[in-house]
Amino acid sequence: MMLLRISLLVVALAATGPASATLWGRVEKLENRMEVVTELTRRVDALQQENNQLRGQIEELKFELEQLKNQQRELYLDIERRLGGTDAGALKEAPVSLEKKPAEPLPEKAIEQSPAAPAPAPDGERNEYRNAYDLLMTERNFPEAISAFNAFLKKYPDGSYADNAQFWLGEAYYAHNDLDTAMTEFRQLVETYKESPKVPDAVYKVGQIHRIKGENDKARMVFQGLVEHYPNTPAAELAQQRLASF
Repeated sequence: MMLLRISLLVVALAATGPASATLWGRVEKLENRMEVVTELTRRVDALQQENNQLRGQIEELKFELEQLKNQQRELYLDIERRLGGTDAGALKEAPVSLEKKPAEPLPEKAIEQSPAAPAPAPDGERNEYRNAYDLLMTERNFPEAISAFNAFLKKYPDGSYADNAQFWLGEAYYAHNDLDTAMTEFRQLVETYKESPKVPDAVYKVGQIHRIKGENDKARMVFQGLVEHYPNTPAAELAQQRLASF
């Protein structure tokens, strides 16, 4: 509509002769500016449309991420249930520890770096890890699982599955109600495999053991550190639930 008015004005000015030359030039500049404004408006509309598409994609990714976190949390809780869910009432008689290591203080924060993709594990290493895992999770033979994971870590201390084996060794002691050794093994994971994605889970288990033993101040401190240093992890969400229960 604006361009139509300008065009009519141009026709009218053309009929007035040379006296309107200055005004003609101004109208011509105005036409050029209007073309620029029209192009800019088109670009803004295109950017807004692209921005809306990106926002939609971000929302989809957020939803998928939340689903993955929920699945991981449910898997974690399922493991707790399958291993018997050690609690204060289960501590009637602690078994003799099969292998103890010197306890070391839990670091305030493990080094937060994305771990490099591990090289494919040899078949022998993978099979031995799987056998130890099955002893724990399928057969629930905790003493045999402890022996198998200890042997695995001694043989493959830097293997592709070493950090996982260290975590499951702690879980095996935990399920066997040997809480002191379980805590030592979880601390060992945090110390030795600082870049492992299992670190938040191991820290959570340390806090959980303190809680089970009635050491609520220590448990609260561990859970608070976990939430602070490893936010947005399933372990941190569980820690927040524990903190709310104190």
